[in-house]
Amino acid sequence: MDPTSRSLVTLIFISIFATVAVINAFCFIRRELLHRNPSSSVVPLIGGIVGCYGFGVAPWTVLSSREWLPLFLDIGSLPWIGYCLWKVYLERRRSSNP
Repeated sequence: MDPTSRSLVTLIFISIFATVAVINAFCFIRRELLHRNPSSSVVPLIGGIVGCYGFGVAPWTVLSSREWLPLFLDIGSLPWIGYCLWKVYLERRRSSNP
């Protein structure tokens, strides 16, 4: 793939990643921190995976060498999994201590 096409694909995928990451952050803040609208939820892993692909195909080494970074930047990816595991741990700890 030529550099212009790679740049265009990178731009499209990073734009999708950024959009999903912002929506996930908004949903997380609204649901978990403000305790409003419990029906809204994050889109797990989609933003992080799309961002990893966008970073991976980038013609610039500053992005392509850090293709794992979107998994940590999107709260709906690895941070969400860690947060859920932490909540399960706290629930089990509370239920085991009468």
